[in-house]
Amino acid sequence: SELVNNKPIYNITFCQRVDGALDHDRLNFALTELVKKHPILISEFFMDDNKINTKVNSTFIPSIKFINKICHDDEILQLAKAQNNIIFDLSNAPLFRVSLINSNNISFIIVTVHHIIFDAGSIDIFIKDLSDFYNNELNAPQSIA
Repeated sequence: SELVNNKPIYNITFCQRVDGALDHDRLNFALTELVKKHPILISEFFMDDNKINTKVNSTFIPSIKFINKICHDDEILQLAKAQNNIIFDLSNAPLFRVSLINSNNISFIIVTVHHIIFDAGSIDIFIKDLSDFYNNELNAPQSIA
């Protein structure tokens, strides 16, 4: 990943607040379905004969960092900043990270994605599709969006 002053400049981080505690396993299921729909999320980039090539990492297993503790807004912001500052290896999928914070019956989903596979316009699509997969898993009334 390209760096300027040792900072990852191509990371996009966003946070979605949800009333209620989200289920970690259901969110893992939703994330698995999301990458099936959008395989660019698990793509890897490499050089071959001076050309950039991609391949989909079909062995991807979702991994969500789970934090179950009461957090104040400034702590959520610090967690998001810390996640944003981790540099991606473009040759090693996935090029995104997800954290789930369940805090006092409020959940926060923090997502960091490398810009090579994602842009700001993709945020709404990501949240909508993740919410749809999460809610269709058990037809539960709780919604991420």
